[in-house]
Amino acid sequence: MMIDELGKYGQLSRNIPGHTLSYWQVGGTIDWTIEPFKPQDIPEIIKVLDQKGIPWALIAGGSNLLISDQGFRGVIILLSPRWLKDDEFQLVKTESSLWALNIPSWTWVPGFALTLMKHGVADLVHTCGIPGTIGGLAYMNGGSNRKAIGSNIAQFHVADEKGNLLTLSAKECGLGYRKNELIETNRMTILSIDFEFYHFDLPSQEIREEMLSILASRRKRFPRKTPNCGSVFKSDPALYEKFGPPGKVIEDLGLKGLKVGQAEISQHHGNFILNKGGAKATDILSLIELINQSFSKHLGDKTFETEVKFLHETEGIVEISK
Repeated sequence: MMIDELGKYGQLSRNIPGHTLSYWQVGGTIDWTIEPFKPQDIPEIIKVLDQKGIPWALIAGGSNLLISDQGFRGVIILLSPRWLKDDEFQLVKTESSLWALNIPSWTWVPGFALTLMKHGVADLVHTCGIPGTIGGLAYMNGGSNRKAIGSNIAQFHVADEKGNLLTLSAKECGLGYRKNELIETNRMTILSIDFEFYHFDLPSQEIREEMLSILASRRKRFPRKTPNCGSVFKSDPALYEKFGPPGKVIEDLGLKGLKVGQAEISQHHGNFILNKGGAKATDILSLIELINQSFSKHLGDKTFETEVKFLHETEGIVEISK
């Protein structure tokens, strides 16, 4: 695979253990990774890979990803999560809102929430405990406390599959509950985001206290020390209304503590699957399948969709089938 010319756009590495790139700490060998020197290099990397017909995928924090036991036969564009510096973006006030322009996709979510707190912005306080990058969270329109980051996104700056640059409004992207339809369907890469906030010029201390309350709640509710990828299943609004959140349904079905190999449904929270030490991707996929089978029987042939994505050996990042 002739990819040496990519070295001018980023740091190339070969034969990387996949388990080092995912919070689940699972996965086989990745043929190549490249860590871009700057965001502007990402479209150029994509163009080269497209022209050469080399399979590629993009990983940021890896907090919402299951990597195949076979690894990946191609190139992973690796965006290392970074803290946001004040000189990396611009704050612009309008009559009714505050815009934050050019937030890089690899910005670390808790760091962004903290930066906003210092500027008196409270809109994204719900994200303060979410491990991952802004790009990854926006890709799935994620959030917490039944809120979504998309509520404050004005525009996406993206690269398409061939490396062409596009600017898309949030409305164009068809944002829904835990989905970003246009960007996901067309395999676009988020480079940066423009945000619009409506709760600003607030006392930083009040926002900080709310953050501390959220973090304390997360520590009580979620398993933190054993490798996992957070919530496995999306909390579908219609199913939530009728049956409750996925974690409660899993608990009601008596599945907490169920193990396949070294993967286990958390005893602490039913919507978490833990790697108890040496778990395989196939172990985790088997548990997901078992849960879905139980969902189907209990919910009348319906299931909760998975939040987590799967890095397939040759197909790249795909949905986990129901």
